[in-house]
Amino acid sequence: MATGGGGSPGCPGKRECMRVVTVNVNGMTDGTKRPEIVECFKKGRVDVMVVTETHVKGCGVVECQEGRESGLWEGMEGGVIWTGMNEKSKGRGNEGCALLVSPWVWKGVDGHGWNGSRIVWMTGKIGLVKYAWVCAYAPVNEKSKTGREKMRVFGRS
Repeated sequence: MATGGGGSPGCPGKRECMRVVTVNVNGMTDGTKRPEIVECFKKGRVDVMVVTETHVKGCGVVECQEGRESGLWEGMEGGVIWTGMNEKSKGRGNEGCALLVSPWVWKGVDGHGWNGSRIVWMTGKIGLVKYAWVCAYAPVNEKSKTGREKMRVFGRS
């Protein structure tokens, strides 16, 4: 994406570019993975991190600023949009996803939301460039014989 100007802190030269990372974390409810993910986000100078299979309950949006309590996403700067299984549900869900966004990109966010516990999205604009991000987590976990057979047939098409 070349629009001239400063660009992402992690990108060389005068061209703007966006660093995007996607990661399946296989759960981050125990309190140790979330800080690790945030640290990787910051150290890697990532602009958008798409995180799937968070197992986090509830949904929300938080603008994170240094020195301001951001609860679930402590240490994050920029913004986070996340969704997960219903907070009233019992047990451990294998769903949930999040978009972690750098301050540079967060400034341009003009829309966001979620659809259930497996889809989260945001739209925005940086300079003249419009963008849309969608994070969808839809694993195929068919354990029955008929499910496996359907996948084999699908793979042959």
